[in-house]
Amino acid sequence: MGTTQRISLIVLAVAVAVVAYVVFKPDDKEPATRPAGQSGQSPARATPERKAAPPQKPTAQPQPEVHTVRIEAGEPVGGVQRIEARSGDIVRIAVRSDVDDEAHLHGFDLSEAVGPGRTATFRFKADIEGVFELELEQRGVEIGQLEVRP
Repeated sequence: MGTTQRISLIVLAVAVAVVAYVVFKPDDKEPATRPAGQSGQSPARATPERKAAPPQKPTAQPQPEVHTVRIEAGEPVGGVQRIEARSGDIVRIAVRSDVDDEAHLHGFDLSEAVGPGRTATFRFKADIEGVFELELEQRGVEIGQLEVRP
C-alpha cells in the first residue's frame, strides 16, 4: 500500500469519526449515561441501526432570559429580586452594584466580584431544586432568591 493510499484511509477514518460523533452525540436534555440495567429500549422493540446522515447546520438555541439585580448604596433596587426556574433550565443572572462586594448564590456555591464598573454574571444549569439565597457576601445583605421547581 502506497503512502497516498494510507493518507487517504486516515482522512476517510477521521471523516467517519466526525460524522459519527455529530450524529450520535447526546443532547443537553438527555443524560449521557443511563443507570445500570436500563438500555432505553425494550428488548422486543429494538430499533434498526441509523445510517450516518450528513452534518446539518446547527440551529441557534434561544438564549435564556437574563435576570438583572441592581444594587444602590448596598441595597437591592426594588427589594429582594425573585427569580424562578424549572429544574434543568439554564439560568442567567447579572448583578450590578455601585459598591464593591461579592455576589454569592448559596446552594450552587457561585461567587463573583461586583462593584462600580464590574458586573457579576452567573450562567448555570439549575440542577438542584429548592429556594436559594443570592446575597452580597461581605455585607450579608440578601439581594435575590432563586426558586428552582421540578
